[in-house]
Amino acid sequence: MSRRLAVILILIVDELTDVSSSRFWTLAYSVTEPCSVRSHTDEWSSMTAVSSTVGQKSWLVALLLCLFVGVLGVHRFYVGKIGTGILQLLTVGGFGLWALIDLVLIIVGNFKDKQGQVLAR
Repeated sequence: MSRRLAVILILIVDELTDVSSSRFWTLAYSVTEPCSVRSHTDEWSSMTAVSSTVGQKSWLVALLLCLFVGVLGVHRFYVGKIGTGILQLLTVGGFGLWALIDLVLIIVGNFKDKQGQVLAR
């Protein structure tokens, strides 16, 4: 039971970066039904593989921009997220925390451009 709960919590926390996604609500609905940990893992893999489309913005450029001038939100301007780029500029990267979270998201490949597509590697 505890392994199943741990897997469910990991999957939910991972999806919190994109709550507007239909994957989050599908997952939240599916965890209420009894099933094995293996089936959740398989279901999660199939959902992620189908929904990831690759955008035109470079992963490396976004990574370098975030690494060197992330507190100014330049990487967000680069991917087309102008509004949040301005917010990061005004708050100095959310006092550094927001820029750090963006850096981690870029490194693991979960950072998306304005159209919701992952960055091209």
